[in-house]
Formats: sequence, structure tokens, C-alpha cells
Amino acid sequence: MKNIYIATENAFLRSGLIELAQESNITLQPAKIDEPGFIDSLDKDDAVIVHIDRNTPAGYFDYTARINEKCRLMLVLNNPNLIYICVASVITSSRSSLKELMRAVGMLMSNKKLENQLRVNLTAKEKIILRETMNGQKVDQIAKVLNMSPKTVYTHRANVFSKLGGSSVNAIYSLKNRIMKEMTV
Repeated sequence: MKNIYIATENAFLRSGLIELAQESNITLQPAKIDEPGFIDSLDKDDAVIVHIDRNTPAGYFDYTARINEKCRLMLVLNNPNLIYICVASVITSSRSSLKELMRAVGMLMSNKKLENQLRVNLTAKEKIILRETMNGQKVDQIAKVLNMSPKTVYTHRANVFSKLGGSSVNAIYSLKNRIMKEMTV
């Protein structure tokens, strides 16, 4: 790794990880991912650790998506439900012990994926159908666009609901609304 940055407003998490990393001869540099030019300065050999909690501005999701395209990204999430909508090289919980967080940092540096039992793997079609459903599209509209039968869309949608722990569109909307509410409260 060329540079490893940590972006969090949580001073305890930042200083704790920086100190633990130093004990392992790893240098973590504090960063602000919304600082102009920061993301453009990253290259594939860099890594960024971002802590997301209820005080994190919604725009950070766009920043993390851009970072994830440029280099390795580790997300430390306060809200376990965010795992459904976040994409990164490594995702862990802020409720993890410091030892577990350092294990995740090690995985980030080794280019290995951290197995996360909370992670839900949706197929490409399931992701599209979920996104379109959350955007208010009806089954018939989704079926027409994807050139498949409405019954197939219903089946994919039922699989998504099962994986996410809901049984209806309203349950999934509730999950989305709860996630967004916790991000803006």
C-alpha cells in the first residue's frame, strides 16, 4: 500500500486506529474525503478507511462509491442495515473490537475480501429489480424494460425480499426509509 487514509469525525475511533496501526508499523493518515482534489489524488495503490454513522452527510455515499472505483476502500459502519446499500473492499462494524478492526485493516492491505456474514449477495438482476422497485417502478414496467415476464420479475423480487429479511415492497421500503432516516437524524 502506498498511502492509507482514515476519514472519520469520531476522534476516539480515529486516534485508536492510528495508534494501533502504528504498533503494527502501519501509518494511517487522517483525511477528509470531501476535500477538493482528495479523491482525484488517489491511485490504485492507496487505501481509504471511512467511518459512516448517523452524522455522516448523505453525500459521503457518492464519495465512497468514487473512492471504491479508484482504490481499496474499507467502510466502518455504525448502522448494520447500511451493509445492504454499501459497496467496498472491506466492510465492518464500528461496534467491532479494535482487534477486529485491525484485522479488517490487515485484510484491506492484503487485497483479500473480509468474509462478512451480514453481507447479502444479490445477483445483478436482483440488484436492478430492487433498485427499480425502490424507484417506484411497477412489476410490468420492470419486466418490459428487462425483456422478461412479470412472473419472472415477481420471482426475482421475492428472492430479494427473502435475502433482505422482508416479505413485501412495504417492508423493503421501510428498511430503505429507516436507513435514510438514521443517516439524516
